[in-house]
Amino acid sequence: MTLAPTTTSLEVGKTADVVVTIAPLDATDKTVTAKSADESKVTAAVTGTTVTLTGVAATDTPVSVTVTVGGKTATVAVTVIAPTEG
Repeated sequence: MTLAPTTTSLEVGKTADVVVTIAPLDATDKTVTAKSADESKVTAAVTGTTVTLTGVAATDTPVSVTVTVGGKTATVAVTVIAPTEG
């Protein structure tokens, strides 16, 4: 399994997608799950092989989102920034 991207930044209230590539292609368990280490900062929702991250509150350090497929895990480091004014 690979994730793209493995690090990302997004503004509070915005979303970013992470694409999960499952390997081998004939894997028996292709169920994708995702869990944020701090849901007060960033949430994660799964649709098929896409994990949609939503910024909830600004962070000083990246929050890990763990993605699991068939017992294998990988993480995405997510930094949430305050919205830019303009």
